[in-house]
Amino acid sequence: MKVVFFGEEFKKAVDRVLAAASKKSYLSILYCVRVEAKENHLTVSTTDSEGFATVSIDADVLEPGVNYITDDDIKKIYNLTGDVTLESVFETNTNKVTVCNSKKKSSVVITLYTDEDYLFPENPDKEVAVTTEKTLLSAMSDVAPYLSDNDANKTMTGYSFESKENRIVALDGHRIGIKNLPDFFTSDCSVVVPGKAYAHLKKIANAKSDNEVRIYASKKYIKFVGFDFVYSSRLIDAEYYKVDNMLNAAYDCEFSMGAKEMGTLAKEYKKSLKANDKLPMLLAYNHDNNTMHSGIATSSYITSDLVEDLKIYSGMNRDLTYAFNPAFIVDAMQLFNDDVMCKCVQGGTIQKSPIVFYDDTYTVLILPVNADLNMVDKFKKFVA
Repeated sequence: MKVVFFGEEFKKAVDRVLAAASKKSYLSILYCVRVEAKENHLTVSTTDSEGFATVSIDADVLEPGVNYITDDDIKKIYNLTGDVTLESVFETNTNKVTVCNSKKKSSVVITLYTDEDYLFPENPDKEVAVTTEKTLLSAMSDVAPYLSDNDANKTMTGYSFESKENRIVALDGHRIGIKNLPDFFTSDCSVVVPGKAYAHLKKIANAKSDNEVRIYASKKYIKFVGFDFVYSSRLIDAEYYKVDNMLNAAYDCEFSMGAKEMGTLAKEYKKSLKANDKLPMLLAYNHDNNTMHSGIATSSYITSDLVEDLKIYSGMNRDLTYAFNPAFIVDAMQLFNDDVMCKCVQGGTIQKSPIVFYDDTYTVLILPVNADLNMVDKFKKFVA
């Protein structure tokens, strides 16, 4: 292999694919960057056996070929700038790559792997979606807070791509986050994509780019093909949860409120709590005076604020009180621009059923948390 490329572009490409490189493996080849020169392009690839990343750059290919170079040794190459020449040299007892620019020449000893040793992913050929890098990363980012980090339940650590409902879903056992994508899917698709696929993609793709991304899927793999990259991931083999059963429950109350104002209040409550303090944020509706207040109640103080722009559409025929983790409200309200619709079920002294926030683009379901009933009564009397 002999190829000439621009050093700065090579460094950017390697930095992008190293996101998918193995950090811990018994297979030494997984610690290598696969470098291939072919058809006026140089491609660099990495894998951790679950995710597979490839980025290509323009190059002058004098002799096509493939080399495998450890991620530590690759850095000796990508620190060179300007026009860089990389050439394989195979001698009797030594296999190495020589690399040079106008100022410096060095050699990197390589291990002779072949593509037969590499763990290539299955190549899905069924197109299921067409979008842009910006739209893809934005959608995955928006619902990322709702992914579980508990590997004991793999299904909750993944995104559900659902073409039937035109949406991406994530849940963690306490919350459900959904982004509707009406112009995203091009054919039937119902797969669970590992959460770490987003961690890789956000380093490989460009969150500001309108370049097209085509998505392909099979029963085992999903593949994202962009302008200068390909990223494949093994899917989570599981049937996803039937979230519509919770979203379409018999909610008998519906109201709206200002999302940004509620998000700001939740941030303030969150900041006011000590690191290990588990006090919930309270949301209390008073039927007699048709007002809603949010706040924190402790044995020593009460913080309360009037919920602005409250509009009642149905139900709300009696007092209603919720207790939430304030961080959950912060995450939810960041998704909504103006007034957010809310629906819930009227219950007892403190609500046990979930509340659903939604607009045309997003839906968020949050389960309430436990609260000290004495503090709840104290708060309700304070704001009455």
